[in-house]
Amino acid sequence: MAQYRALFLNSPQAQCSIHESGKMIFSDIADSSQFDWVYADLHEKYQPDATAYDCVLFNYHPGTMPWLNMQAVRGIECLKGTIILETLPDSCFQMCPPDLFDFHLAIDPTVAEIPGRVYGLPRPLHSIATQTLADPAEMAEPTIGTFGFATPGKGFERVVDAVNREFDRATIRAHIPQADFADAEMHRMHNMPYVEYLLQLMRKVAKAGVTIEATHAYRSQAEIVAWCGQNTINVFLYDRIQPGLSATTDQAIASGRPLLVSDNQTFRHIHTYMPAYPDWTLRQAIALGGQAVRKIQEAWNPDAFRKHLERAVLESMQVHHTSLRPPSVISFPQKPQPSKLVRNVVRATNKIRAMIQKRLSRALLSQQPPAPETIETPLHGSGLDVLFVNHSAAQCGVHQYGLNIATQLRTIAGFRLHYKTASSANDFVEAYKSLRPAAVIVNHYHATMPWFTPEVAREIAVPRLGFLHEMTPDAVESLDNSLFDVHLVSDPTNRSSRPDVFHSPRLLPDFCNYAAEPTVPTFGSFGFGIANKGFEECIDRIQAEYDEARIIFQMPFNDVIDRSGAHYAKATAERCRKRVLKRGITLEIHHSFLKTRALLKFLGSNTANIFLYDESLHRGLSSVLEFAVAARRPLIINRCQMFRHVSSLVPGISLHDRTIREIVAEGIAPLVPLYNEWSAAMFRKRWREFLLHDLPNQYAIRNKGQSNDRLEKVCTVVQ
Repeated sequence: MAQYRALFLNSPQAQCSIHESGKMIFSDIADSSQFDWVYADLHEKYQPDATAYDCVLFNYHPGTMPWLNMQAVRGIECLKGTIILETLPDSCFQMCPPDLFDFHLAIDPTVAEIPGRVYGLPRPLHSIATQTLADPAEMAEPTIGTFGFATPGKGFERVVDAVNREFDRATIRAHIPQADFADAEMHRMHNMPYVEYLLQLMRKVAKAGVTIEATHAYRSQAEIVAWCGQNTINVFLYDRIQPGLSATTDQAIASGRPLLVSDNQTFRHIHTYMPAYPDWTLRQAIALGGQAVRKIQEAWNPDAFRKHLERAVLESMQVHHTSLRPPSVISFPQKPQPSKLVRNVVRATNKIRAMIQKRLSRALLSQQPPAPETIETPLHGSGLDVLFVNHSAAQCGVHQYGLNIATQLRTIAGFRLHYKTASSANDFVEAYKSLRPAAVIVNHYHATMPWFTPEVAREIAVPRLGFLHEMTPDAVESLDNSLFDVHLVSDPTNRSSRPDVFHSPRLLPDFCNYAAEPTVPTFGSFGFGIANKGFEECIDRIQAEYDEARIIFQMPFNDVIDRSGAHYAKATAERCRKRVLKRGITLEIHHSFLKTRALLKFLGSNTANIFLYDESLHRGLSSVLEFAVAARRPLIINRCQMFRHVSSLVPGISLHDRTIREIVAEGIAPLVPLYNEWSAAMFRKRWREFLLHDLPNQYAIRNKGQSNDRLEKVCTVVQ
């Protein structure tokens, strides 16, 4: 049987994961019996030889090929396809035009196929090593491997914290090579090589007994596989937000050693084979991860990859009737020279073009997934219906907290969480009777839900769970069950042993910070403009240490108690302006209400964020700190009891212990444990444990051993 003549055009040769993935793909298909593949690195001046080809396959990416002549590609007469490395769970076309190629080969086994157009291929593993098990000495003092290019969201510091939690002695090997397309852009973030910033951070986080070893020399794919094979386990705890699957785990899987990954969507192709951290601890992954890796090797070996790719190309030939086209010579003609007038226009826009070119290497990093379906729409197609009720006033901290919690609860398999806002008892009862849920969760606060009374609660014939706010230890102990069967208290410092209290974990919003540190020290804070929020104190403390600084306050009006700002916010803003005494100190105050993404970007653009509430306050916890922690910037607080959930874990960020300059110099190292402890993955894990074990036990205790069929279904379905 005659072979089809085919051309494989990889991205330009560079120290770049896209180019390396292209080389891996070609190495797996080069020995095909059906295609005679010719390999070339596609660069700006490349022209193929005069051979006529039946098919051309690109490894296209806009960040590595911004100069590609799209019109010339469209003019190729033979079958043309592309590799797509950057996919979303529901789309292949985040980084690739949908109408440029005849067919698309997504290196993502989770992608749904469209014959002749879209195919999901397994990862192209090669140099697969035989599995080796950890010996007892490794279990006692393991060697943890993690590697990748130095870009935000790779979780290197989270790996260190995870090791700190489980081992007294360990070695963490971090291999962070230079990246041709990313390093220059990353330098701007901290005015130093990003790899240097990462290593400084890792060493600050590591406890005594945990050693950090770093290497940077560029390694071939085979060398990386061998390097992974020297580790007890390879760990990747990404929290980035961008399209595509991680390529680093390919080499880790090929090595045969145990593997552990985070729940980040970049590892979704691995989650079908093994639990993510923290559902698996490091010790569990060392013991069991090798078996999961072996199953992946069987599914993604080079022979399996080649067969999948060949099937996709042959099927695309049939769909696009390629057999009716003669083989064609491929060329990329130069664009015609512009006229003098056109050259002048181009020259006038050079700054804009230069900015775009500069940011092309960031295109992958800065892409955000499209907005998901609304929170009102259940995420899961099946499962037990659970009603989550929030109050309707959106510009309110209690409302925003409930919204964030519901967003994560709805992702727990087995739940069909229905999110509703209610302004009255009638709204609530109507939603409850319409849905007839298996359980009801209420984000309750007396000032925003005065209508939720014991009489209304008695109309609910299913388990009632209530998120409570401003809960001091005394308030928790004095709770009765007139409103709720189970009280949800999000205070990690509360130690109540009441069986009807669940200590729901705190929750950080998802965010990956790509902003550069300001050249002028810039301090941010946000919150409603109530007098006890300490905005004036923030100004006093900053100008006591700095002669030049920017201070930016986001001070929106509160829908519940200060709708127009006339009662609190405007007066607080005026007092703040009068506190500025130094010429080098500038103050900006904004009253617009920022949604979560905009708020995180604001916090992430500051040198540090500062919150100095009145220390006489002794109420529930402030949720503003979760946003500030998630922003990946230093956090400055005082000893206000509303910050006790952070100060008890991170005492070194209080102005009672350090100066502002000292806290800024320490960076985010003190906050790193919170990135694991308050992650969405940890939140879901503890809620699953609560639903499986604690909730049925608590209900049985309250009801003298009597079971509840609907409650048991709620608990059983999440197993």
